Amino acid sequence: MTKKILSIVLALVMVLAIAPVSVFAEDDVLSYLTYEIVDGKVTITGCDKSISGDVTIPNTIEGYPVTAIGDYAFAECKSLTEITIPDGVASIGDYAFCYCISLTEITIPDGVTSIGVLTFLQCLSLIEITIPGSVTSIGAAAFINCILLNEITIYNNSAILDEISASET
Repeated sequence: MTKKILSIVLALVMVLAIAPVSVFAEDDVLSYLTYEIVDGKVTITGCDKSISGDVTIPNTIEGYPVTAIGDYAFAECKSLTEITIPDGVASIGDYAFCYCISLTEITIPDGVTSIGVLTFLQCLSLIEITIPGSVTSIGAAAFINCILLNEITIYNNSAILDEISASET
């Protein structure tokens, strides 16, 4: 009897392992996000932790531009694998993607000027990231414990390179 139950459980695990990755349409994404609108600008403030797969944050919500990803906005979204941030976003807050352990890819658009403290803490599956030249500030330990991160590309930004060099001395 135990072998039969073990076989059923093993078969179920194998089926779930090959299940398709979710990709959310804009309306679907909005049902998972929390946000605030202040002075005609949207900040993403949170996300339902059950969101999974590839997610594209919309450029506008309720007709207003998305301009910021707030502190802890996607923290602990453990099944999130890829996220695309819209062009209008200027800042990514502290701990915004911490403990997104399945996150392998993130698209940071040109126009983002700041990345907060511990933003990608424990993003265990993140392999590479590209920082656009518009970024002038990266918070302390932004990529700490990203154990698979082996490539960070920083486009033509002497301020960031100076900041990194200063922190290494």
